[in-house]
Amino acid sequence: PAGLAEVARQTGLHIVAGSGPYVEAYLDRSQRERSVARTCAAMVRAVQEGIDDNGIRAGILGEIGLSTPFSDVERRSLVAAAQAQAATGAAINIHPPRTLDGTLDALAVLSDAGADLARVIVSHVDRTLFCIDDMQRVADTGAVLEFDFFGIESAYYPFADVDLPNDGQRIRYIAALARNGYARQLVVAHDICTRTRLRRFGGHGYGHLLENAVPLMLRRGLTDADVTEILVHTPRRLLTFV
Repeated sequence: PAGLAEVARQTGLHIVAGSGPYVEAYLDRSQRERSVARTCAAMVRAVQEGIDDNGIRAGILGEIGLSTPFSDVERRSLVAAAQAQAATGAAINIHPPRTLDGTLDALAVLSDAGADLARVIVSHVDRTLFCIDDMQRVADTGAVLEFDFFGIESAYYPFADVDLPNDGQRIRYIAALARNGYARQLVVAHDICTRTRLRRFGGHGYGHLLENAVPLMLRRGLTDADVTEILVHTPRRLLTFV
């Protein structure tokens, strides 16, 4: 968290930290055995007081990690996130299971626990859902769909037997969803988590989305209003505490 604050100071960028438990395989024993109440309290504290002793506060809950299928520990994380959302007004981001049914089940757990699904972001749509009908089934719950593999141009995906889309295919999905009335439920990102995607190691860097993807969006049928909705208005709505 202190590092994020230093980057923000040096660049002038607004950086929003997230806080919440990832997939069970990444959790230590004390985290796996933690109750819903304690997990919720940790997330609330991160938003209201700080993630650590530096006082750097989180601005979003998550990415809440879910396996395929998700475990009882991860189910408790979802319930805790829903309760933390009610206490803080923060949005929730989930790392969903790699199936449509698993994603819908996770959203049902959140809804049953009281979450506002209009303030729940489903990450990694582009490695989870591969037809417009399935995407619209998730969007019809009220949740926000996040296409966040922009810049990954390899079909190979090491974690499941799927063919990843490239940026052009992602944008065609997004344009179709926008035409069908879902423009306000879409966000985009890079999900940069390896060094090879950074410019200093030969990758596209954090500028790729604005420098390359947005011009392609406009050439592939998205309007200026659509792009502004996706890049400005929806993130602003989700990153504002309610």
